[in-house]
Amino acid sequence: MAEVVTGETREEYNAKKLAEKPDIKPYTVNREYDVPYGAGTSKDGKTIYIDQRLPETVDDGHGVKINLGESLPQHEYPEFMQMRRGMSYANAHSHYANPSEKEYVEKQGGNWKGYDKNVQELVRNIEHSPNPKLPPDLYLKPYGKGCKGNKDNPQLGELHKEAERDHLG
Repeated sequence: MAEVVTGETREEYNAKKLAEKPDIKPYTVNREYDVPYGAGTSKDGKTIYIDQRLPETVDDGHGVKINLGESLPQHEYPEFMQMRRGMSYANAHSHYANPSEKEYVEKQGGNWKGYDKNVQELVRNIEHSPNPKLPPDLYLKPYGKGCKGNKDNPQLGELHKEAERDHLG
């Protein structure tokens, strides 16, 4: 078997090849829970959780409907993979997750700025709500140090503390 010579690891190469085949996904999507900030990943990366309060699609501001069950995993999975490799949430979010999601939206013919604005508004609407039904195996690193958090939401404060404990132990 030929060695990958692109400067990326075999895992990165394989993940890229999987992404080129949209019918092959290393995860399933679950919309049965309340998820802080709208979406997250299971601890093993095999499940992408999308908050059950989010709609199936979001308009990009120009009439193109984007399926959140497809677009949000394009954000969550690369972010998870980079954080599992030790990257900070902020870097994984800005250098991998957002560009991946943007690329997906634009491939669907969507306008990134309009889509992102509308998704952020939806997330803000649920951000201040209680999350009575959290996924039992939610990957907590994104909720730890460096996460903006919400001082007015005691549940998120507890989630931040639990995330810190999870990664110190």
